[in-house]
Amino acid sequence: MARLIGWVLLGVLVWWVLLKKRKPNQIDPKKTSSNQEKNHQETKPTVMVACNHCGIHIPKEEAILFNHGNTPLFYCCQQHAQQNSSENNNPQ
Repeated sequence: MARLIGWVLLGVLVWWVLLKKRKPNQIDPKKTSSNQEKNHQETKPTVMVACNHCGIHIPKEEAILFNHGNTPLFYCCQQHAQQNSSENNNPQ
């Protein structure tokens, strides 16, 4: 009985070592491809806008928006928005 338990434990140990040595895509290609599809579906492209003052591109959700007439103006920080609003109010 002890020999049988020893062989079973040895088999489980060999199986575990072989499983750990496999590459992730060799484990189950169906699962990895479905996970990749799921990750691809969850990721949506981010809309980027340029700062009206310095031109750096930032995500639209993080931009500071000012409406100048009918034109929306996007800024990367409050400082740039204030600088441009003071320049627009005080023409030289």
